[in-house]
Amino acid sequence: MHLALALTTLLLAAASSIAADASPASSATTAPAPVPKRSADVTERIVGLVKDGHLSVPVDNDVLGVDPSEGDLKKLRVEFTVGGRVRSRAWAEGQTAEIAAPKGEKLVVTRAIYGVSDEPVDVTSAVAGALKDNALDIEATNEALGIDPDPGPTKQLVVLYAIDGVHHIEAVEERQPFRLVKPDGGAKLTIVRATYGVPVKWFDVLEIVESKLKDSKLSITADNELLGDPSFGDTKTLRVEYAVAGKPHTAEASEQETIDIPAAADGAGTLVITRARYGVLGG
Repeated sequence: MHLALALTTLLLAAASSIAADASPASSATTAPAPVPKRSADVTERIVGLVKDGHLSVPVDNDVLGVDPSEGDLKKLRVEFTVGGRVRSRAWAEGQTAEIAAPKGEKLVVTRAIYGVSDEPVDVTSAVAGALKDNALDIEATNEALGIDPDPGPTKQLVVLYAIDGVHHIEAVEERQPFRLVKPDGGAKLTIVRATYGVPVKWFDVLEIVESKLKDSKLSITADNELLGDPSFGDTKTLRVEYAVAGKPHTAEASEQETIDIPAAADGAGTLVITRARYGVLGG
């Protein structure tokens, strides 16, 4: 009788210990961000449409299986990583969402939200299609870009382009021309990315920051000439998120200040830039 009671006490103590050990782990789990109003989470459907590192899907209620806000213009925002770099893109109804990972890199969709938002949409194909004789001349209009992502407000066209691999970023307001003359010396002009929508106060400058990586070290100055001017007259900040040996870090610099990230001691890990933004940033 005493032996049975002792065994019961030990079993209860062990169960209590296991529950106590499990509690911190479960409480430490980060809850997913809430789905915005008039929106739906379509991550599972989008993940299932990725084939061989490529996503191509019409932004349509029927295709996405839901209409989270009947009668309103909706957008599909896809958050994803390519080669460890954090990216996001948005497309409006009537567009086709296209993402292609470079050869040898993996496309991983982490979240997809479909609904009403004021996020600028991807118009890269429309801008790239306007390239002629290695020069660009396109007006920032709904007609030229094939979409009105935000009826009513004055919109903005932001273009990231490269001349022989050197990246630049510029923006113009709606109804203004965006022109790039033919580069000297036969240098090639390439449209890397273009967005159109409600004006933003910061630019995605990942590619520009990556271009300053040398021997797993980074030295870059927060400068409008290099990074563009997303918010004229305002004091801007360059925020670089990066990883070394898989551990995440963040570095910031105000205008004209420099971010210096040295190589890891004894080659302990490669420096990977995961995200970079320049402008008036929130928390």
